[in-house]
Amino acid sequence: MSKQNKKGVSTIIASVIMIALTLVIGGVIWGVVSNLVQENLESAGSCYDVFDKVDLNPGTTCWNSSGKEVRFSINVKDLDIQEMIVSISGTGETKSYRLKKDGVEPVGKVVYWPNASITPVLIPGSNTGKTYSVFNDFTAKPDSIKVFPVIKGKQCDAADSISNMDSCLVLS
Repeated sequence: MSKQNKKGVSTIIASVIMIALTLVIGGVIWGVVSNLVQENLESAGSCYDVFDKVDLNPGTTCWNSSGKEVRFSINVKDLDIQEMIVSISGTGETKSYRLKKDGVEPVGKVVYWPNASITPVLIPGSNTGKTYSVFNDFTAKPDSIKVFPVIKGKQCDAADSISNMDSCLVLS
């Protein structure tokens, strides 16, 4: 048997390869984690300033028992909202209405007050307010009304709520 000249990888080259491999793997992991964190921060940040910029006006939010009407007013301060979900609860039931920039869902359930003939029914723009009515969806006085803004496709927590609605006859 003849002795063969065996050559191995030197320890320095092996160390450099290991360090390079570690840096590449670390860079890939950082890229993936960074993107996930950035997306979640943007999503959470979109609802951050909402709570003092969207409110229900208690002076015009009321229940009209003779017309089975819930009337509510939404004011929006300096904020760009794509949609709003209005949730009205009473006598063991909750009904939600989706107000959009291009119209309301379900169509025909929510109208402008006092002029129900104006269509389409849209959400308030930045620094404006609108008053709406919902007819014949509730047979008794609702317990509460809440408004949930939708910003950048994410539904935020309730920006405002009113429990214990006054009678519209008292406010007139």
